[in-house]
Amino acid sequence: MKYPSRPHRYQTHIPVHVIRPGGPQVAYIVDINEAGACVAGLKGVPVGEAVVLRGSDDANVATVKWAANSRTGVVFNRPIQPKYLNMMRYRDPQMPTSYTSETYPH
Repeated sequence: MKYPSRPHRYQTHIPVHVIRPGGPQVAYIVDINEAGACVAGLKGVPVGEAVVLRGSDDANVATVKWAANSRTGVVFNRPIQPKYLNMMRYRDPQMPTSYTSETYPH
């Protein structure tokens, strides 16, 4: 099967609470870019479902694009700006952590 190309995803390990119609779940983001992420540890989340990925003090709304083998691919409803994506990836304790695409839209 040939998959469409996508922008580079950065490997990471960001714990998240996933808020969804079927009930909340705890999971973690294993890779991320401005447009989407791969979330590990979710169960029973159907393709097309809207979810909220909530970190320690930030949240992003996303739509499930695929799910297989306890991993789920999501696309963010609003892309994350690169500088805020880097803050999420590298969480410097001296920097504020509440930057999201909801707070800083394009």
